[in-house]
Amino acid sequence: MSTAWPASKVAFTWDAGTGRYLLTTDGRPDVAVGGARVAAATVVVQEVPAHLSENRDVNGAQTPVVDLVGSGPATVLRDGQVWRGQWARPDLGSPTSYTAGGQNGQPIPMASGPVWVLLVPAGQAVTVG
Repeated sequence: MSTAWPASKVAFTWDAGTGRYLLTTDGRPDVAVGGARVAAATVVVQEVPAHLSENRDVNGAQTPVVDLVGSGPATVLRDGQVWRGQWARPDLGSPTSYTAGGQNGQPIPMASGPVWVLLVPAGQAVTVG
């Protein structure tokens, strides 16, 4: 799975030996202190509405704001498999749910271990394969 923002590109690659998705940023493997690869048991790609704020970063570019209340498409990577479904969050006080086949579908379970959620603006290209 890979996607790119204006300032960086990320990829997660399934590693059957560790049962984890290994993170690569801008073409370089991410490693933690001690040299272990940064990895996740589950990767969620959550497509969210986004718009530019009035704030600007140190380079003068407007900073984006993502809307985390509502619903939209989601892709969940777990155990080397892909589940496509929906995310939903009715209000800021509620957790986000992930379901297969729409909002009336079954919850998509997460694997035991780290879960990475990528907030991807609607329309941003994501390659899963």
